[in-house]
Amino acid sequence: MTIPHVKAVAAAVCVASLPSLGHAAEQDTVVVTATGFEQKIQDAPASISVITKQQIEDKAYRDVTDALKDVPGVVVTGGGSSSDISIRGMASQYTLFLVNGKRISTRGTRPNSDNSGIEQGWLPPLESIERIEVIRGPMSSLYGSDAMGGVINVITKKVSNTKAWTGSLHGDATFQEDRDSGDIYQTNAYASGPLIDGLLGAKVTGLFSHRAEDKILNGYNEQRMRNGGLTLMNPLMILVKIIKLRWIHILSYDQMV
Repeated sequence: MTIPHVKAVAAAVCVASLPSLGHAAEQDTVVVTATGFEQKIQDAPASISVITKQQIEDKAYRDVTDALKDVPGVVVTGGGSSSDISIRGMASQYTLFLVNGKRISTRGTRPNSDNSGIEQGWLPPLESIERIEVIRGPMSSLYGSDAMGGVINVITKKVSNTKAWTGSLHGDATFQEDRDSGDIYQTNAYASGPLIDGLLGAKVTGLFSHRAEDKILNGYNEQRMRNGGLTLMNPLMILVKIIKLRWIHILSYDQMV
């Protein structure tokens, strides 16, 4: 059953018809997921879609799974931390998730290898993402049998090498038209800057989301999710990454009346 909803987001969209320039820009897009090294998208030996930082900023996406709904061949089912993502009709356990080329999911994260996993909860907040690369089709030769359906690689923004801290904060709300359905609230934040000028920088991300409980039989339970990360590294990449921490807390329960 589809529950209609109204998003508390106002957006103005301006569309220009410049197909030749748009095609040229797409051909110049650089990807890394298909081979493990940088190459232009037209040279990649796979069918790839890229969700750019600009597209993420222009649209009212709530999270990565929300953005993936616009990619041809990708099907998102479920919601919250139990979303399943399948590519080209393959079962969702054959969709491999990467963050900066490092895997965050395996079929072992799913009970009995066929139920909803929690890997989506480990994906970074949208504010910290540079682009999302989606390979549609088998990539088991490079990534193993977990990638028989395809690969989703989330590329995050690099630690800023400027002398000042920069960041962004985004919040949105979904108010259900049917008031027996729970509303959804979400905030995500990103900040990056120097700790020791020219030597050490930091990148901090955070996300909080809350979905209220439905007041209908067999509806959604209340769910709260907190997701954060900290990366310390040399801005000039003279040193390797020093430390990277990531945490997630998901709470889902029935409210007793």
